[in-house]
Amino acid sequence: GHHVGTSESVAGGLKFLDANPIDVVVSDIGLPDRNGYDFIAEARERHPHLVAIAVSAYFTAADQDRGHDAGFDMHFAKPIDLNALRRVLERLDYSPARSNGEPADDLDQNQSSRS
Repeated sequence: GHHVGTSESVAGGLKFLDANPIDVVVSDIGLPDRNGYDFIAEARERHPHLVAIAVSAYFTAADQDRGHDAGFDMHFAKPIDLNALRRVLERLDYSPARSNGEPADDLDQNQSSRS
């Protein structure tokens, strides 16, 4: 299974990341105090081995490029296909790279948005 924590803001999310060992972050792009791009860029500076998944109701090619530049590994469009998210998390659990504390580099970034 997975242990899940939540936060409603960038400030709270960063505080949570600093206080807890985290492997994967699933973040909405629209957050009340800043945006998900800012959040993941700062989270990556502090915790470079995170796997980061962006969630948004609107994902154009430009949005995906901006997300990649900020540090997101993949994108899910709303509403999230929970089975696709589960498959991604299972792949992370069993990836040989994850056992070394490194993010898996064989994930198909577009798989989740097509599922």
